[in-house]
Amino acid sequence: MNTIQLTINAWNAWTPGVETREQWDEWAEDLRTPLDQATAPKAEGIPPMLRRRLSSLGKMALAVAAPLARANPGIASVFCSQHGELERTVQLLTEVAGQQPLSPTQFSLSVHNAIGGLLSMATKDPSPMTALACEDGEVSAALLEAALIAREQDNRQALCVIYDEPLPSPYPRDDMPPARPYALALVIYVGDNPAPGACPLELQVLSPDTAQGALLAKGGDEPEALQLVRLLLLQKQQQLTLASARHTWRWCKLQVTEP
Repeated sequence: MNTIQLTINAWNAWTPGVETREQWDEWAEDLRTPLDQATAPKAEGIPPMLRRRLSSLGKMALAVAAPLARANPGIASVFCSQHGELERTVQLLTEVAGQQPLSPTQFSLSVHNAIGGLLSMATKDPSPMTALACEDGEVSAALLEAALIAREQDNRQALCVIYDEPLPSPYPRDDMPPARPYALALVIYVGDNPAPGACPLELQVLSPDTAQGALLAKGGDEPEALQLVRLLLLQKQQQLTLASARHTWRWCKLQVTEP
């Protein structure tokens, strides 16, 4: 079993009907149910000229990421989405099939690192950015990547942004997650002396034998990123086990040592 320790210094999250910290607290205690459908957040912190170029997916991601990026200038970032800007891609492919001319702007915004690039432009911050496509919302792989990048930075931090939305037509939505749109941004810190109120975690990559008996945390069709939010919010929950086709990951809260 391999382990790595990291600290969540700050986070923001969005899903339809759950945006403020009070609403997230209610959701974690099963007192609030996300809406099935809602418009994307306004992403008011993004300059209007850039905001007009954002899809609903981009607005979700930057609404949660931009405040943390501005509060931590010079922070490296990891953007992770399984499907990315698939709605734009489907539109482009439909135009190709119809022998219509393609929009260069739409093409440039359809690539997997476009949303991270727009954040860099919005914050005027040329810090390093990595874009990942993780299978079936494998949030642990994204956080592991962010932790390893944080180790290379002078400030020992990295911003990890995880986001996705239901598949557009003609894809069968019932067969592939997520069931609803969501976005989560976290400031990852790797080092000693975590900030007050931060949440230290240990990530364990379980061996195949151990993984066979691992129990998945409550979640159902709940995205892994939101299961992680529940772990951060609930004092009574001390660990979270997530399984994918290739790995089983266990997140454990660490005790904070008082100075």
